Amino acid sequence: MKDTLHTDGRSYYSLWIKPEAGLSAGTAYAGRPPGNSPELMPWGTSLNKDVDDCVARHVAVGYGLKEGDLGYSTRFSRHTLREQTSAYKRVMDPALGMEKGSPTSNRICQDIRKFILALTGIRDARGICVQGLGSRTGHRAAAANGQVQRGGKREKKVATEDPWFHSDVAETRLRLIAASRERHS
Repeated sequence: MKDTLHTDGRSYYSLWIKPEAGLSAGTAYAGRPPGNSPELMPWGTSLNKDVDDCVARHVAVGYGLKEGDLGYSTRFSRHTLREQTSAYKRVMDPALGMEKGSPTSNRICQDIRKFILALTGIRDARGICVQGLGSRTGHRAAAANGQVQRGGKREKKVATEDPWFHSDVAETRLRLIAASRERHS
């Protein structure tokens, strides 16, 4: 990682968030990035899922299009490695701006703030395990805690705004929605 360079000429190692000010000095972890803890890895915790969900939405728009249909040539696809790579690069293109594409700068900042809170909690606890930090719900968390979580009212989350769509599929999406509404009215 120290030898592999980013497009701006800096090494990937230099871009990592690492302990500073002697935080891990004198330990086996000195100079290493933070460990395998989800709350310390924003990309692996939720940002990667944001990108996967964004690509899935874009693929769904063009799923039923046939060759020759309007929007077919600009659709997103995962049929081949080349098409999948193109789909991910298109939604992650920095040229789209800070609040378009995926992940947005707002989401990145949101997760970095969580990272800083987690590090603060770990520091305040002098490096020991912090109860409730990075806790998760679901079957894995229940198995890990030896507890069974059952019941409870589930409330459906209501989307407050439409998700972002790339300009290559936005018009096709609106056209398909209008056609569906017409068919089912």
